[in-house]
Amino acid sequence: MRPIFLLSTVIALSILTGCTYQPARITSVPAIVIDDDRYDRAYDREDDEDRWERRREREEERWERERERREEARERAEERWERRRERREDMHDDWEDRRDDWEDRWDD
Repeated sequence: MRPIFLLSTVIALSILTGCTYQPARITSVPAIVIDDDRYDRAYDREDDEDRWERRREREEERWERERERREEARERAEERWERRRERREDMHDDWEDRRDDWEDRWDD
């Protein structure tokens, strides 16, 4: 009698447990939709051609901006290099002048 009572208790508890469980409210969405009347191939082809043309134009504009940016950066680097060269030449001239003054003082 005891095993029958134990078995009936386990079954009753499992049924009650199953009744209290409420899964999340998720609606099912089909993974593949076949012919929902939203797709017109001829329209999409024209749209795709326009879209690809606009995309190509945007890419060309981006490439042009990038080329201009690189050109400006190269010019700035050349200007920096030229200023640095002029500064070194000026420093060298100053050093030569100081050395000549020093030699003139020792020669006197």
